[in-house]
Amino acid sequence: MNSLELLRALFWAGLVVFLFLFLSRRLTRDAVNTEEKTPGRIGEIVYLTSKWLTLILSLYLGLAYLPSFWPPRWMERRDQRKQVIQRVEAAGGWAKLVQDTQILLATNDSPYVRISPRWETNFVLPTTIATLKTRDVELSKMEGPSTALLHIFGYHSTGGRGQANYWLFVVEEGSEKKAIESLRSRFSNRTIRQITNSVFEVY
Repeated sequence: MNSLELLRALFWAGLVVFLFLFLSRRLTRDAVNTEEKTPGRIGEIVYLTSKWLTLILSLYLGLAYLPSFWPPRWMERRDQRKQVIQRVEAAGGWAKLVQDTQILLATNDSPYVRISPRWETNFVLPTTIATLKTRDVELSKMEGPSTALLHIFGYHSTGGRGQANYWLFVVEEGSEKKAIESLRSRFSNRTIRQITNSVFEVY
């Protein structure tokens, strides 16, 4: 719980205590009079009051914390995958993505480089990679096979729910096994699934 949520909780707790103390004297007096006139009425009032207070509190907590749990990760992942497929198809398909990535790797002389299109606006990416709206591109030749890790979705939000990470991993043809082993050592808690030849999704 962050500081804003804590202050909100303390505010509501203080308000409830204040209202309870303010109304307790009058409620006690009215309750005595009501019980004398209609035995059993107090129990019914307490039950109805408790039910409505519980309902209101549950509704408030649900509205306050729902954004932290919705949409569920599996639904968010499904929507991310759908968007990626649409963007790749709009740019020419998976084969074109692999081709453009190989060109980018061939023109890169460094064993490792990270490109952030969000900040490096003067760097021109190949069409398919640009169409994917890639957040970061990591080109590597350090572990033997040439690979490109395209970070498409994902960010961290302080005090709230961030966006789930989603990458595309493009591997030099014929070197998939070795490249995936290297990637698993880095993303041991991630799922790596093959989409097509030389292209894997990581989430």
